[in-house]
Amino acid sequence: MDISDSSEGSHLAQIDDNQQNYIVKLSTNNPMTQQIEHYECQDLECIINEFNKVEENTIFLNIVIKEIDEARINYKAV
Repeated sequence: MDISDSSEGSHLAQIDDNQQNYIVKLSTNNPMTQQIEHYECQDLECIINEFNKVEENTIFLNIVIKEIDEARINYKAV
């Protein structure tokens, strides 16, 4: 499907303008580009730093959750 052609008889011409725009947007958006926009980073180092922060926070939260669960078990045993 050629998303650059919306002339009569083309695939895109079979649907209305809003749907055309939506299809073009869906087919040209890249998940990595969306992440870059979300974190407002333009260079690779900034992107890596942001993802590392997310990973570090996830690890930290997993440790806290484990400690809370262990504390509950120890508290029940007392």
